Amino acid sequence: MQKIALVDDNAEFVASNKDMLEAFGYEVITALNGEEALRLIPAEKPDLVILDISMTYATEGLDVACKLRADPALQNMKIMIVSGVVSKYRPQLSGSSNATGFQVERILEKPIDPPVLMAEIEKLLKST
Repeated sequence: MQKIALVDDNAEFVASNKDMLEAFGYEVITALNGEEALRLIPAEKPDLVILDISMTYATEGLDVACKLRADPALQNMKIMIVSGVVSKYRPQLSGSSNATGFQVERILEKPIDPPVLMAEIEKLLKST
């Protein structure tokens, strides 16, 4: 069973998407902020992290992504950004070796339709 970490400060987004992902057979761990995510993810080693950008502070998700990418034990983990502020931070997120020094596999804008999100998740995890 593949494991997904869902990190977002919107509890409703987390709850509804956790239910959907579990219905599709994924194991799901959740965090409502970056600090909680950085405690859970290294221990749980999910296959995929779905990460909001703006949580406790405006760029918290970007900081979390940088820290996760710096951890050699998490090198095979995929990161998907799903955020309502993607357009503001797209330059920092684009390219395989971007300005912030980390790579994300997918960048999606909120709001996002659940079938679109599921399709992107399944594409990413099939390449694992």
